[in-house]
Amino acid sequence: MIEIFPKTKIYIACPANFATGGPELLHQLGYHLINDLNIEAFMYYYNFNSSKFPTPVHPAYKIYKVPYVVDQQAIEDDSANILVVPEILDGLMQLKKYKQIRKGVWFLSVDNYYLSRLTEEDFFLLRAADFDITSKKVLDELIKNMITNMITKKIIY
Repeated sequence: MIEIFPKTKIYIACPANFATGGPELLHQLGYHLINDLNIEAFMYYYNFNSSKFPTPVHPAYKIYKVPYVVDQQAIEDDSANILVVPEILDGLMQLKKYKQIRKGVWFLSVDNYYLSRLTEEDFFLLRAADFDITSKKVLDELIKNMITNMITKKIIY
């Protein structure tokens, strides 16, 4: 159980301008913290490119109306506050930027963490373009190679 104090602020880290099921859950969390539990909550959009987008909020999530910050200095690094990050590598990297804030990782997907640690060359489907992946034997071999790559690069702990 995480204790919520009267002055607690919850920051929810989310990649900017990105729309999938994970970011949607993060926005829903912010919405319900604010509207159902009356807790002060903010989306913290990291990797925001203001020269590419006018706002860090993906159009699909504007309906949630969760206030946001984009600057890591805007997060109050206080032990009364909480920072929630998704399990992907970019999300986890946000944790080391703060010393006092209480930290939590929300595992939105079983495999997102491992997949976020892979490089483009690791993805077996990119290599599969030269193969007939309709063959179960070929597909099994490609999956085996991907898992081996993940283990040898110490992606699986």
